[in-house]
Amino acid sequence: MKFSIGKDKDKNHEETGEQVAPELRKYLADETAFHSALARKWLGVDAGEHGGTSKGGIAVGFLMWAKKDLEELRSGHMSMMGGDREKEMRERRKVKVQEELQSATVFLQGYKKLNDSVSFQPVPPQSELQALIPAGRLAVAVKPYMKPTPAFGPGSVEYVRRQAEELELLEHSEDAESMPVSDATGLRSGQSYAGAGSYF
Repeated sequence: MKFSIGKDKDKNHEETGEQVAPELRKYLADETAFHSALARKWLGVDAGEHGGTSKGGIAVGFLMWAKKDLEELRSGHMSMMGGDREKEMRERRKVKVQEELQSATVFLQGYKKLNDSVSFQPVPPQSELQALIPAGRLAVAVKPYMKPTPAFGPGSVEYVRRQAEELELLEHSEDAESMPVSDATGLRSGQSYAGAGSYF
């Protein structure tokens, strides 16, 4: 077993892949920030479209927050590993952030004008808006587990059918108390047809 100390320890982690690359962490942080900004933008649009005049301030607040985050992403350096493919991805990402920023700005101007002229609702601070963000919902509805029907043995269709036949035979055997003993034992042993045990 080999133990490493100091700089060699960090080098050993990088060689074995136990640590996450800083470029990947930065990329994931940027993606999280981008999609959080998009969520706030659409929460603002939803509040403006479906909230009526009572949620005009909330719509403006969410859109201002989204615009601020998108501007930070646009001005911030999106670090990824070097290479032609990565450069192309970075450029596409910048274009996408710019498009979303323009969209958020258009929505913000419209809802701000509406709030300033019709609704007159106060714009809540980010702390209040944070409390209004829903927890989310499941993408797929959870289906309750249904136990499958066994193909054989207890619980199977054939097993249930046999149990029903035996119960039916037991009912007939109660009627057959007056019958001779040989016929009654024939019924109890599972023979269910007329003339069972009588061979000609």
